[in-house]
Amino acid sequence: MSSGVKVTPSVNYFKMVAVQRCNYGSRIKTIFAEMILMQSNDPLHSKTLEMILTELVHHFGWEELGSIIRINCFTSNPSINSSLKFLRKTPWARKKVEDLYVNFKY
Repeated sequence: MSSGVKVTPSVNYFKMVAVQRCNYGSRIKTIFAEMILMQSNDPLHSKTLEMILTELVHHFGWEELGSIIRINCFTSNPSINSSLKFLRKTPWARKKVEDLYVNFKY
């Protein structure tokens, strides 16, 4: 008999189940199962900076992107390559771009 309440298992539950299933194999399988579960929570997982920037430029355009994030490489003669070079060297700017992407996508 069901009470009508839907219970969703936590991430820790899935981690525990994956670890239990992998205990028949080696320790490497256990570590791998834990890594897969931990990575799946990151919205930027498997996204390169170039993919993120290209998608933002495609959606917003350089002009609007430059007004949202006040970075000179977005407003003065912008290009993907020059912006990538700047963003890779400047952590605070990269963080702003990644945050915009996460808010835009999710």
